[in-house]
Amino acid sequence: MMNHLLTILLVIRVLCIGNSFSWDAVEQELVPLCKEAGVEVEVHNLYYGGCSLEQHVAFLLKDSAAYGHRVCTNAMPRLVKDTISLRKALRDGKYDYISLQQASHDSGIRATYEPWLTMLIDTVRAYQPQAQVCWMQTWAYSQDATHFAYERYHNNQQEMYDSIMACLPSQLPIIPCGTAVQNARRTKLGDTLCRDGYHLNYIYGRYTAACVWYEILTGKDVRRNAYRHPQMTRAQQQLTQGAAHDANTKRTVVLSCNLHCQACCDKVMKNIAYEKGVKDIVCDLPNKTVTVTYDPHKNDIASLLKAFDRIAKPATVVHWR
Repeated sequence: MMNHLLTILLVIRVLCIGNSFSWDAVEQELVPLCKEAGVEVEVHNLYYGGCSLEQHVAFLLKDSAAYGHRVCTNAMPRLVKDTISLRKALRDGKYDYISLQQASHDSGIRATYEPWLTMLIDTVRAYQPQAQVCWMQTWAYSQDATHFAYERYHNNQQEMYDSIMACLPSQLPIIPCGTAVQNARRTKLGDTLCRDGYHLNYIYGRYTAACVWYEILTGKDVRRNAYRHPQMTRAQQQLTQGAAHDANTKRTVVLSCNLHCQACCDKVMKNIAYEKGVKDIVCDLPNKTVTVTYDPHKNDIASLLKAFDRIAKPATVVHWR
């Protein structure tokens, strides 16, 4: 769980080691949301298009000035500075939050994470020991996306989302932008969050991801923030803010469980309902599944699966909602 800063007294400084997905998430709508709440932020985005964890490490080892350096503050919405190396950015600045992320096309492929993720975490912590290192979860592509790598997920949005969820690093706090986007897709907005199949649309797509960041940085409920993109409707604002807030406060997972009878369901309900952070549990006996909604700040999927093991009802993840 992340520690929120005293935003009345401090400028919150953020460094994103990212690509076009961090551009979508933090460069347009995050500062206006914070400004509306009277919170001063300084957001640095190190941009290199399509950059994977492996590529970040390659740039780090060569000390390559490969990144576009974009800075967004309350006073200046967006300043594009000279290109910079990751090492220089870590050496010269001082940050409260530093986010890492995987390239979208690799985000659901576990083999693409290590050893590069650990190398980046270790380097960041060596230069910035005071910073909260966190992980920005990317989002699944639109169902009709034509991205070259979508075939890795059989051109299936749910499969890509489930794969991304399965790869979330357990050692870092999560900024659940991908879950917020998926939540919004289940509203009246539908599968319209992306402008080209993978990048977020400029109005309520980017706003959704920024709302997630806003709550993480400030500890404030975004549903009480009056700012919205000038082209957004009030209904779109409510749907996207709700999607972001739910992403930060709950997770819903469907599990396969060997349920033989109603007594099995009763056993699961009686025991799992009292696990820390569990908000809701539904057993589906005909389909032998259990749907669990829980607070991600109080529990995680690994711990929940262990709870099922303890009552001799082992479970596996079917998919995430």
